[in-house]
Amino acid sequence: MLFRVLETARLRLEPIRGDHADAMVEGLGDPALYAFALDETPAGRDELRERYERLASGWSPDGDERWLNWIVVPCAGAGAAGYVQATVARDRSTAVIGYLVLSAFQRRGIGGEAVGAMVDHLVAAGIGTLRAVVDVRNAASIALLDRLGFERRRTMRSDDVLAGVRGFDHEYVLGAHRLKRSEADGSP
Repeated sequence: MLFRVLETARLRLEPIRGDHADAMVEGLGDPALYAFALDETPAGRDELRERYERLASGWSPDGDERWLNWIVVPCAGAGAAGYVQATVARDRSTAVIGYLVLSAFQRRGIGGEAVGAMVDHLVAAGIGTLRAVVDVRNAASIALLDRLGFERRRTMRSDDVLAGVRGFDHEYVLGAHRLKRSEADGSP
């Protein structure tokens, strides 16, 4: 099954539901989270709940993409720590991943653990290529992708304007070779 609960030693990744807005809205109010992303702080709990309910449908409105969104919940019961997501092509050939760790949970390895669990799940489900696009200034996200075995393919002028500046993004790719390499060397 492509969309299900994922568990790691410290985390539970729960398929997104509207009521997850209650656990996420306060943490998403931190403007520091948006230094390298176009997302904006949600206007409130109701707006976030509606957004999460749309995402929980699992499909883009035109049916061309599968939307997989998980809320990251520490097993220690400390509330929601962030989210991981994948937009999967209908034919499962590619997926674009994204992730966000709330400020209170950063620098604890939660992002790497959560994204790693999602990546392993997607690769095992037969997704051929995973992509991520990261602002060149986002050192933490770049380090996370490097640790997970993603390869930088190119640097490109961003279409996004952040704080009045059009920047640059790195495109990272992880191909099906990861599974073969992981099996050969015993890495996750």
